[in-house]
Amino acid sequence: MSERQPQSLSVAERILHIMWGIFVFAALGPLVGWATLVMFMYVASGDFWSFGGIPQAFVLGAVFSYIFGLLPALLAGVVVNFGQALLRSFGFLHALAVGVAVGLLLVWKPSLLDLISVSLPGGRGQQPSNHIPFTQNPNNPLEFARAAALLIFICVVPTLVCWFLSPNGKSKLGPVELP
Repeated sequence: MSERQPQSLSVAERILHIMWGIFVFAALGPLVGWATLVMFMYVASGDFWSFGGIPQAFVLGAVFSYIFGLLPALLAGVVVNFGQALLRSFGFLHALAVGVAVGLLLVWKPSLLDLISVSLPGGRGQQPSNHIPFTQNPNNPLEFARAAALLIFICVVPTLVCWFLSPNGKSKLGPVELP
């Protein structure tokens, strides 16, 4: 049997794959992050219906997910898709590392989440917050660790989902060998 050699992608095809992949991250990343947060809240509370106005919460959450999650999603999308285009192999562990790195960046510099909200009408002139989201008392180490773990988790899940859905010209599962 003769094996087909993988064809190298042209520069235009690589650029198209990078752009399409970044679009996937920008379109789906914030929504997947919002869904991850909702699922975490459900697991933590044990009672999904205790949240109150479910339809309003989902619509408002989806809108706010783009306001706060677009910048991290674009950052992860750029790194993952350039990695897929330039490296020979960019697998699950690479995408996992990118998700953790974006989460750690947001833990280290939480004001990145406020960049878009500060630029909105009515938000000008406000200084970005200096504490991590999901904490009432950032000086409490246990609360800070829980909030940091949640923020990293909210970055990792969308990164992995979008990595799997974004095109890279190769199968993510590797070659299929027939018996």
